[in-house]
Amino acid sequence: MGDVLIRRVLLVALIALHPFIALVIGVDVGPLHIDPPLGDVAGALLLLACIPLLVRGDRAPLPGPVGATLFLTVAILSAVLMAPAGGSSIADALWWTLRKPTFSYIAYGIALAAVVRKEARVADSALVVMLWLVAALSIATSIQRIAAGAGLWWAGIEGLTPNHKTLALWLSLFTPVLVAKRSHALNAVIAVALVLSASKTAWLVAGFGLAWSLRHNGRPLIARWRVAGLVGTVATGLLLASPWLLGSAPSADAFRSRRSLDLRAWTMFTESPLIGRGPGTSITFEMVEYPHYRINHVEAHGVIQKVGSELGVAGMVAWGTFAVGLGAVAARRREDRWTWLGVLAASHVALLSSTEAFTMTHWVPVGLAWGHVFRERD
Repeated sequence: MGDVLIRRVLLVALIALHPFIALVIGVDVGPLHIDPPLGDVAGALLLLACIPLLVRGDRAPLPGPVGATLFLTVAILSAVLMAPAGGSSIADALWWTLRKPTFSYIAYGIALAAVVRKEARVADSALVVMLWLVAALSIATSIQRIAAGAGLWWAGIEGLTPNHKTLALWLSLFTPVLVAKRSHALNAVIAVALVLSASKTAWLVAGFGLAWSLRHNGRPLIARWRVAGLVGTVATGLLLASPWLLGSAPSADAFRSRRSLDLRAWTMFTESPLIGRGPGTSITFEMVEYPHYRINHVEAHGVIQKVGSELGVAGMVAWGTFAVGLGAVAARRREDRWTWLGVLAASHVALLSSTEAFTMTHWVPVGLAWGHVFRERD
């Protein structure tokens, strides 16, 4: 009973902490300064606490094992062969591989899912509370930002996140769950938070979640692929053109910055198309062509740019195999699992324009979804 209580407490702590990537704890270990997010600390403790479950095989199936194994193999190979040319050391590239994709996969894809599988009700209750809190925080800080005259610009929230839009994106991932729960008050508050955030990515992900979750004649709207594709294309085009349609200089500058980031990713990819420039080198590879040098040490915005530039075609094939494998297995579960399959899908759609592919803000929702898909009967 004590082990169960510990796992429940750590599960709630992880759900409460993981939306806040800048909520960190600083520790000096000899000459090293380590500052992991508190959410990752909770994730590591949860991993340790659920070792007994994993040892006796009381867990969900491994998520996308073929793609994950291939991805880590490519990452190690790229780290050893290519990292120095990408501005990183082999040791740093291997550490990135261990700290980011390996830790995330084990702690969240395996351990968290194992706990959620048994404690789905606890996870649901904690998640609903956090959706309320994050939505309220997002609204309050957006009002401050708009009142300061920066409505279409980004703003950090001290001690919680370097960019307020990460909170809106996190909220948008759970659109399928919100539709299923039919909590009109919570849905309304989150809708206000998304609008005020001015996060185009969050809007698109929320729209995808709605198309996945809402049904017409028994079929999800996303299944009407012609209409869904047309609406999605038009919506994406309008959002991309919005800086100029609205005459917003800050938004136009943000668009140009992303273009610089994409150019850097393309340069890295073309110089090493097979296995990329090495894991973690998106923030170390230097562009020397004006004005693009200004984006050194800024993460690639998009999982395709991130994986393609660092791990090449081999890495993209591995990532695609992993993502498709998740969806293919989850889709074979019972009908009531489709809500959480929608969360898995939305999480990967969100990565197309975000920097969070290898952070807890992506992987905890994935672990929650994977655990729910294989949850024990209530």
